[in-house]
Amino acid sequence: MKENNKKVTYEMYQRAMEKKSVRDRKQFKFLVIFMMLFFSQLIGGSLLAIFKKDYLNPFLIVSGIIWLMIIIPFVIKLLRCPECGRFFPKGRLHLIDTVQGAGEVWGTSGNFQYYDGTKYVYWTECKYCRNIIWVIKSRKKRLKK
Repeated sequence: MKENNKKVTYEMYQRAMEKKSVRDRKQFKFLVIFMMLFFSQLIGGSLLAIFKKDYLNPFLIVSGIIWLMIIIPFVIKLLRCPECGRFFPKGRLHLIDTVQGAGEVWGTSGNFQYYDGTKYVYWTECKYCRNIIWVIKSRKKRLKK
């Protein structure tokens, strides 16, 4: 990767990716908790649908409210600048790195499906405080056998 901009250096990029990996490891336990909560609600809703149909509608309403209360703070956090806290901080995206890889997933037909994935790493500045924000976007393309 070449350093083609005065504001963003390769060292800054490496530090940001290291921070992201540490943050992802910390957030993994919350992902497991959310999955357990989802499946317990799914099992509880199924049991209510089978045995106590009168309680199914209130259960679905309360479950929906709980999930909205969980999801809305994450969406709000994604739309804010990490430094100044203002909404919609992202300006123009500048591509800094592209990482290509391949993988395989277990398909619905019972066999492995191969894909070619590309991750694009961009940087942008907050429109208000000029803090550098890192954006990672990934695209997967299925490969035919």
